[in-house]
Amino acid sequence: MKSARHSSSLLFYFVAGSLGLSFLATLLVLSWNSVIESEARDFAFDTISIQNSLEARIRTADAVIDNLASFVDANSALSSAVFAAYTRGTLERYAFVQSLAHVRLDAAAGTVELLHAAGSLPSEALEGVLAEEQNRRILRQSIGVGSSAIPLVGESSTGGPRRLFFVRSTAATSNASGLLHLVILVTDPTHLVDLVAVDPAIELALYTESEGVAGRRLVFLRSPQGLPSGPTVETLEKDSVVRLPRFSLRMTATKGLFWSELDKNLVFAALVLGLGVTLLMVALARAKDLQSRELQARNRVIEEQVEQQTRDLAIARDQALEASRVKSDFLASMSHEIRTPLNAIIGMAELLAETRLDDEQDKYVGVFRNAGEALLSLVNDILDLSKIEAEQVTLERIEFDLVELVEQAVEINALKADAKGLELVADIYPEVPDSVVGDPGRVRQIMLNLVGNAIKFTESGQVVVRITHAGDGGDDTLLHFEVADSGIGIPEDKLESIFSTFTQVDTSTTRKYGGTGLGLAICRRLAELMGGRIWAESGGARGSRFHVELDLPPVAHSSAQEKQRPVPTATPTPLGRVLIVDGNLAVAEAVARILGSAGRTTAIAHDMQGALQALDEAAHSERPYALIILGDLIGDEQTDARIARLREVAAGLPVICLFRPSAMAREVEAIRNLPATTYVVKPVRRGQLLGALAASTVGRRSSRPGVPAVAVDTARQARLLLVEDNPDNRLLIRAYLKQSPYEVVEAENGAVAFDKFKSEHFDLVLMDIQMPVMDGYAATAAIREWERQQGRAPTTLIALTASAVKEDIERSLATGCDAHLTKPIKKQILLDALRSHLDAVAP
Repeated sequence: MKSARHSSSLLFYFVAGSLGLSFLATLLVLSWNSVIESEARDFAFDTISIQNSLEARIRTADAVIDNLASFVDANSALSSAVFAAYTRGTLERYAFVQSLAHVRLDAAAGTVELLHAAGSLPSEALEGVLAEEQNRRILRQSIGVGSSAIPLVGESSTGGPRRLFFVRSTAATSNASGLLHLVILVTDPTHLVDLVAVDPAIELALYTESEGVAGRRLVFLRSPQGLPSGPTVETLEKDSVVRLPRFSLRMTATKGLFWSELDKNLVFAALVLGLGVTLLMVALARAKDLQSRELQARNRVIEEQVEQQTRDLAIARDQALEASRVKSDFLASMSHEIRTPLNAIIGMAELLAETRLDDEQDKYVGVFRNAGEALLSLVNDILDLSKIEAEQVTLERIEFDLVELVEQAVEINALKADAKGLELVADIYPEVPDSVVGDPGRVRQIMLNLVGNAIKFTESGQVVVRITHAGDGGDDTLLHFEVADSGIGIPEDKLESIFSTFTQVDTSTTRKYGGTGLGLAICRRLAELMGGRIWAESGGARGSRFHVELDLPPVAHSSAQEKQRPVPTATPTPLGRVLIVDGNLAVAEAVARILGSAGRTTAIAHDMQGALQALDEAAHSERPYALIILGDLIGDEQTDARIARLREVAAGLPVICLFRPSAMAREVEAIRNLPATTYVVKPVRRGQLLGALAASTVGRRSSRPGVPAVAVDTARQARLLLVEDNPDNRLLIRAYLKQSPYEVVEAENGAVAFDKFKSEHFDLVLMDIQMPVMDGYAATAAIREWERQQGRAPTTLIALTASAVKEDIERSLATGCDAHLTKPIKKQILLDALRSHLDAVAP
């Protein structure tokens, strides 16, 4: 680790130094290029100046020689005086012109005759230049009548300066005779180039360039002067050309740059700046290294703190898990201890309610019976909430009948709603599948809670439960559950908070409605666990609507679907239409949907006048009514009287009455002797209504065709072993079974029960779990082991205990129990369980 940190530090320094040196090198290159570019600009300025001066003087000389030739051609009898007068101005004006001459040259003989001359060049020098063999050859080949000037270079044999001659023929020239009449302009090359403002360090060379035999000849050369000592770091060169009709004049300029002459201030400044940046980069690398070391030291401290916190968290987690386990054990224990006396309280209240009581006694029994039910609901809610918070809720994915489940949840609350005068309606749309896949227990729990809440907070009106598809598509698996009431409503700002635990809309100590505020919180948690959602809407004091969306896929080709309602046909069935007469629109529409799913065409009337009018109109049409469904209407008229009035218009028409539970006994007695009349108890269930419809179709009468017949108890005289340590609960079970054909033998703990089981024969065992001496788990295991040793068939053994948590239920089944019943146990639930298990084993 230490070696890695050292390598990292070296890398920092290497990168910083490299960056600094790279920056230094870049600055030096840029500054050096800047110095060279400055010198190059000065050199270019000098050479351009020289070039411009040279070009102007060369073109002037060419123009002068052309004018002189024209002058000579125009004056055939030209005298020396006239020639001198003509050329005097030119010689005075142009310092680079040394002489002007007019000569006749015999190219063949090599003789030169000077006809006229003016200027400072001696005649013998001029004649000598023209007498040179090379120059005569150039003249013979290049000079023609009217031709432009050509250059000749005169070289001094004594080492004097070279001269540039501009030679042009005149009109008297004869190539045939070999006589050449020429005008000559002699220039001093030193004066052609303006050297006054030129850097003396520049080397200048001047050449003539022409085609043919003349080629390239040096005219002028000036070597650099006053050169400093030291090495040359750069050489600047410039090449320029002045072009004339017959030849060109090329000038080359060269300058050497010496280290001692350059302006090195910029280079030194770049060097200092680059070194400063390099040192700064190294300093930054040093700071980074120190920062990295400090960070590593801090990381080590943080890692040690994190490790310590991790250890502390692990300890806290273990403590939390232990606390959760203790809490779960405490809740399970408290649930068991509370349920045990509740079993006796609720059971005895149920038995007491079946005896002869006066009004005051019946009121008192109802009070402690309701109190026991409320306490049981509170225990169940606390257990559910604790399991949800501990994430111990396991959802089932099984097939169940959704319609049956919803109708049962509604029917359970029917008496409570009827006691408050409320209309309770189950409206399940035809497209909702009967059989779906999900957790029926949790769906039932949500529906019971929502329906119970709606009834609690509604004083008058109705509670409607609707089930529809949530999506637009017919194959959508998302179902929408709605519970709408006409109660007190919910303020807008409370629509979300009501789903929090221990929260109600009214939190004052004098609130009218009780409750713990756990029900809706549990419903939301369960809906979310099933992948759905729940929310509420309210119109203020006009009631509220609770919505639940759950993903419940339908079951394909299930047995439940095989007994589905018939598919409606496009035309009316031969059975005719059905007239629904009910003052409540929600009830009428729900009944119409049930009949529509069975293929029946319906019409709705909301009062007797509308019903009579509809029957009268149908009697005179081709579509008469075949059946009347009569519900609640406004007014004090008795049901039998209403049926009589309807049959005055439609004689003999079958009638199905819809009765509330509280009015059933009185109303049934009133219609008992009416022909073709039957009834169904509200809230209307699909199976009951379709059963009554079928009975009315075939013309049968029944005192209660809409209600399934109660099966006759065919269980034989059976012996039961009741294992229970609590004497109150033993007394309760005996009281429940007092009117039943069962012989009950008691045992106060598991050890006594095991001894009696070995010595006597029993058809069924009711086994409590938590008992002294030997608990129910040990007793069950001992009984099963003894049966295996004796080779006996297993006896039906049902756990009847106050333990309601899932782990206890699973443990009792795993130990060997055939079923598990939870206290407090209702009388009918116990009788149904005994009947089903004893019928299953009956010979």
